[in-house]
Amino acid sequence: MWSGFLAHYIVKREKLRGDPAGSIVFNLGENSLFYKHPGEGRYYGADYNTEIINSHHFGQIQEYLICATPVLADVFINMPKLKTHKKTGVTLSLKNLVGINADKNWLPHHTEGSPGDGGDQYPNLSWWKKVEQKSVKLAQQIALRSSVGAQLAKYLRRGGEKVFGDTSSVIRSGNWHGNNTTWRMVLDLNRCLLYGQPDGSINPGKKKRYYSVIDGIIGMEGQGPMQGKAKMCGVVLVGTDPVVTDAVAARLMGFDWEKIPVIREGFASHRLPISLVEPGAIEIRSELPELNGMLNGIKGLPCGPFEPHPGWHSHIELK
Repeated sequence: MWSGFLAHYIVKREKLRGDPAGSIVFNLGENSLFYKHPGEGRYYGADYNTEIINSHHFGQIQEYLICATPVLADVFINMPKLKTHKKTGVTLSLKNLVGINADKNWLPHHTEGSPGDGGDQYPNLSWWKKVEQKSVKLAQQIALRSSVGAQLAKYLRRGGEKVFGDTSSVIRSGNWHGNNTTWRMVLDLNRCLLYGQPDGSINPGKKKRYYSVIDGIIGMEGQGPMQGKAKMCGVVLVGTDPVVTDAVAARLMGFDWEKIPVIREGFASHRLPISLVEPGAIEIRSELPELNGMLNGIKGLPCGPFEPHPGWHSHIELK
């Protein structure tokens, strides 16, 4: 699989062994943040065969395929990196749970279109973006037809990058602060982990024990999560609440957590709450005296503020 103008194209498909304990289907139904979402039917997952992703997210069917091992565990220890992310702003505890899924094409990554028509693929759908969108659709249809089509997609991608620009420099595929899809998927996954039972049921009265250990010894800024720059920070953050831990981490990175939907909405009231903590009550304890104190009073890390992903630039930085 290669990334770029086509988002990616499939060279071949190979079924891997997966979790030795198997996988479990969870249907969040009305508890999903995609229930009654206006983008229904236009979700894009991890594959340009969008029929699969949209067959798992419509009406009261809001399904995720989760690896069984983390569900069966009595205690879950999450060990994410301290880095930026193109679709959610940051890659921390909450976003790291994408790693517990057993089929990434069940995960909505963006909604096709622009905010003007309920999508978040692009910030705006100019006539040139419409040309690009139709070109991508045609290339995807060709690629789906055969292995020859997949090889042809490689050349279409190269040509498309020359005409429309490379994804690292052009905002597309929901890689910007207006992505209103990925954060919903991430919080849904967290609820599957925290309340999901081995039989595939959701039990609001039984929440999994949880620890987050964020590795910020060497972080990543800029084009996260894969193409960013290393940032030497020498810090490790530990917490028992993923939303609280991520809010602290974002603040230390020099970001306003209230402008990052995956964190802000993680504090929201819900039948399956991820956090029950009031942001104003969050206190940090550190070996560094300057990092001790209440959440909104602490300053950033000694390594300096992180450079956000270009699609999030001038939107989430602390003023």
